[in-house]
Amino acid sequence: MAAGTQWQMRGTGYEFCNCDFGCGCNFGGFPNSDDGSCHALVGMHIATGTCGTVILDGVKCAALVKWPKAIHEGNGKCVFVVDPSTTDAQIDALAKIFSGSLGGLPWELLGPTMQVVGLEKAKITIDGSGVKSTFKIAGIGEARGETLRNNKDAAAA
Repeated sequence: MAAGTQWQMRGTGYEFCNCDFGCGCNFGGFPNSDDGSCHALVGMHIATGTCGTVILDGVKCAALVKWPKAIHEGNGKCVFVVDPSTTDAQIDALAKIFSGSLGGLPWELLGPTMQVVGLEKAKITIDGSGVKSTFKIAGIGEARGETLRNNKDAAAA
């Protein structure tokens, strides 16, 4: 796969981080976590996709990323996780996409902000849908989405 390799993906993405609602990295430029860092689990279930001749349909994957400060300031460390059924060709294609080396947003901006320091193969399970989803990585961890509540709703719960 050369730098001109065409790729496309459609599916569902999941993002969980250590910031308060209204993550500064997504909206204002800087994390609003207690220590100013960004720790995230970003996962996806690719419904359909290709990278050159590699078919990505059905692939489940995730990145566990730890940036010491704002994402755009770089120096992030990432462990990439794929479901055990993911082939080596699919892993190679995803590595090229997510590193930004094939171009295309958001990866050409995000990829250079982190260094992949590990690859794990673990069963990935997604329960629920929408904001009530649970993204589970066997033996590693899980993240749960929840609807936002105002203070009045939270006190009543």
